[in-house]
Amino acid sequence: MKKLFAFALALMVIQFSFGQLVSSNDTTICAGTSAQLQTSGGTTYTWTPTTGLTGANTATPVAAPTATTTYVVSSPISNANIVVNGDFSQGNTGFTSEYNYETPTNINGSGSYFVGSNANAWNTNMTGCADRNGDVGSDMLIVNGSLTAGTKVWCQTHSVYPNTNYALSAWFQELHQQNYPVLQWNVNGTNVGNATQAIFFVCVFTNAQAQWNSGINTQATFCLIDNNIQGNGNDLAIDQISIAPTGGNMTDTVVVTVQSAPTVNLGADTAICAGQSLVLDAGNAGA
Repeated sequence: MKKLFAFALALMVIQFSFGQLVSSNDTTICAGTSAQLQTSGGTTYTWTPTTGLTGANTATPVAAPTATTTYVVSSPISNANIVVNGDFSQGNTGFTSEYNYETPTNINGSGSYFVGSNANAWNTNMTGCADRNGDVGSDMLIVNGSLTAGTKVWCQTHSVYPNTNYALSAWFQELHQQNYPVLQWNVNGTNVGNATQAIFFVCVFTNAQAQWNSGINTQATFCLIDNNIQGNGNDLAIDQISIAPTGGNMTDTVVVTVQSAPTVNLGADTAICAGQSLVLDAGNAGA
């Protein structure tokens, strides 16, 4: 049952949505009239250009341009952590792993993981350490390092803003004072930043950090890998994983097309006798 559960978890694809602006459709107005624009999905808004615009810093400005204009609305990107269950308080959920999930005890040794609060109860060779907040009763990702290079211990897939910088952070601690784990960030199959080795003391947290720019990507799979593949020791606990944008704006556009008002010309005044008729021509088809 344990192996079946781990296999199902490894096949699970997780994708979390992200905020984006949803604005009015492009519209057409006659010269001298106006249209109300609207947007949503942000916190504060700025519309440019401001020509012919009333309420340029609101979600619902009124546009009355004299010529066709493309309005751009922008809103700051939230720098909130997009990781789900990054502190593992929800247990063994919200992420995938190429390691085998093993409930106590760790009889299969290397290449296994467990989400719990007491590493020593899972594997007696490990030290029972508190989590990042110093709470001995809170869950962490407890890992017995793999013997196979490149094995992903934690992964999560997210929609991302294109051309945006992301700050990646994961706290981890050594659980056995031998063959210290070396944590590496990996995004879309490529290592990002430098690998970080654990401090040479058990139960002391080290921060594995990296910076990543999304480029043209609108989706990314973020992973953590233990680069140490030694079998004796190389035990760790991971906690407080975060992935967050660092600045930038999300934008959208609305095109307001201005058409000239129709010209109506019925010609000169004329007189007819009683019983006669006259065809009136406005001189503008469809007017």
